Amino acid sequence: TQNLFAEQAVSTAGKPEAIFSQPLKKNIIEPAWFKLSLLDMQGDIDDAKEAKKSGIILYFGQKRCPYCKKFLDDNFSDQKLSRYTQKNFDVISINVRGTRMVTGFKGKTFSERKFAYSNKASLTPTIIFFGTDGKPILKLVGYQSPKKFRSAMRFIVEKKYRKKKFVKGNRDSISTYTISDKTSQ
Repeated sequence: TQNLFAEQAVSTAGKPEAIFSQPLKKNIIEPAWFKLSLLDMQGDIDDAKEAKKSGIILYFGQKRCPYCKKFLDDNFSDQKLSRYTQKNFDVISINVRGTRMVTGFKGKTFSERKFAYSNKASLTPTIIFFGTDGKPILKLVGYQSPKKFRSAMRFIVEKKYRKKKFVKGNRDSISTYTISDKTSQ
């Protein structure tokens, strides 16, 4: 696959900080294996449960977000990490500026934009893990390195969240924390 992130880096003429200060010139192409969802969250949870997965991942992003592009490139170009994700979760993409209609976990209908807002997912990328009971387990805000993302998935798959909180303060992440039931709609 073509790496649009690298293309953007070349165009900044040696100014690495400029890479993230401007939107990408082309839309991000998300992995083809992301779930083609009808955006009915309870239906998506039911599908994950039926497939014996640990839950779903809601990926909140934007079409030209350089941090989103880097997250997707770094994490899902790693075939082992990509397979682990697909085995354990259905990943559903939500455009924080989008207009498609989403039916939330409690049956309320939102535009993607309002659904993102109701889940406090205005910064991109934001990743929220939901268990097969439809309850949010973990929220990751900002770029996540493959090491951090893998650790977060293992935290969910191995059900460690039942006994302890995910460690906050790793330099690889802007913010990492567990969340309450109040976040999802």
